[in-house]
Order: sequence, then structure tokens, then C-alpha cells
Amino acid sequence: GQDDDGLMWGRIVSTKERFGFLTRLGNAASDTPLFFRAADVVGMNSNDPGLARGLEITLPHGRNSNGFKTFWLNVDDEVSFVESKDHRGDPCAVEVRKERKGAWRSGRQKTGPKKDSFRDQLKRLLDMEPEQVLHNASLFKEVLESQEFRDGATHLQSIVSLLAAKELVEDDRADPLYRIFLDSTAMQTTLRTTIIKHSSGKHSGDFLEECLRCLNECVLRHPSPQDLRGHLPLIELVDAWETSVQEGSSATKKGGVSED
Repeated sequence: GQDDDGLMWGRIVSTKERFGFLTRLGNAASDTPLFFRAADVVGMNSNDPGLARGLEITLPHGRNSNGFKTFWLNVDDEVSFVESKDHRGDPCAVEVRKERKGAWRSGRQKTGPKKDSFRDQLKRLLDMEPEQVLHNASLFKEVLESQEFRDGATHLQSIVSLLAAKELVEDDRADPLYRIFLDSTAMQTTLRTTIIKHSSGKHSGDFLEECLRCLNECVLRHPSPQDLRGHLPLIELVDAWETSVQEGSSATKKGGVSED
């Protein structure tokens, strides 16, 4: 079944190296496999880390679940999850948690973990290594589509810094992340004013340099770059950079935008 927070129940039916499939249990029972990524497994409500085979889950740095940093999902394990859609719009499972066998029958829906708050989701995303982010486009998309994300300029700065990371810039697999960012409401409505606000300040140059890297990747990876003309805040970025140079921000003091 499903509770008021969208929590659903399932059973693992197959696992691969970095992903797996589950089927729904309870009132929403279905034999249709539902895809999930290892990066979308957030913990467990069980004291059994599982046999060292199947899908290995290693939580991001600084996190553990019931004292375990690493645990395994095996075929027939039962889980709770939230149904979502990936960047292509296909159904998938996110916020997957390993559960005790039979927990879905005992009415744990009413006391089970609620869907992660926006702050929890954002922290989980920013705590991930670049390789984990590459396999977690669904969480990335969910964070950017949140109303709380659109309301907070500092959240946008964190995402820009993430997308400016060398590991993502140099990886072709990051295409969906830049496409999600480019299509996001925050990019279209908030980035322009955020850039203008960062035209001055001690560390303004750092953010502007990250913006330049991020937007550069959005253009390079777009199937029709000419269609982006007039839709990106490039003029604001140039103006803000000139102001930053005049005031001598931290990045410009180091000699301007790096060759990287």
C-alpha cells in the first residue's frame, strides 16, 4: 500500500552492480519491475546488513544507518520507497530503505519513516561524491523542482558549485544533470538575479567563475546551442565579472578565470 507521505512497499527481484529492480507489495501489489539505483538507497530500518552479495550500498561520507556504513540488498529483501520518475519521465523508486521482513504487513506505514525533507535531500545530494551524483539524476531533479529550492538563492549557489566540479565537467555521463539544470525554473528565474547580486563581494569571483563553467557545459552539451541565444544570463555574467575585477574579488586577484 501507500501512506499519506507517498511511502510504498516492495520486494527486491533482481540486482546488478549499481542498480536493481523491485516489485510492489500490499494494496498496490504489481509484478511489473520498478527500477532503482544504488544511489537512491538511503538507509535501512533493519539490524541485518545482509549477505555480502547482491547490491552493495555504501552511504555517503559521514552517514550511517543503524550503525552500518555499508549493507547489501539481496533478492527477496523487502524495502520501503517513494515512487518517482527519472530524467526521461520513466517510473522509478527513490528514497529506498531496507526493511524487516513482513514490516509492510504489520501496519508500519503509520509509524514508518516519512519522505525526506528538502533539506535532507539537498544535504544527501551535496554529500555525495561526483560518481554518486552521476547515478542520482532523479534526486538531483527532485531537489531542483522543489519550491524550497526556488526560494533560496544559496541553494542555487550550491548546485552551481556542484556542476562546476572538474569531475562532472569532464564526464560525458553528466549530460542529464546539465539538461535538468538548464530546464529548471530556478535557472530560468533566479540565476540572473543571483549573478547580479554577486557582482561585488570578497568571494564573488569564485561564484562567477563557477557560473561560467556551468553555463559553458550547458551550451556545449545542448543539441542545438543556437536555440539558447537570449535565454542564458551571459550579459549579466560579463557585467558582474567586470565589476568584480574592478573591486578585486578573491578569484580575480588570483589572475581571473583559470584555463581549466
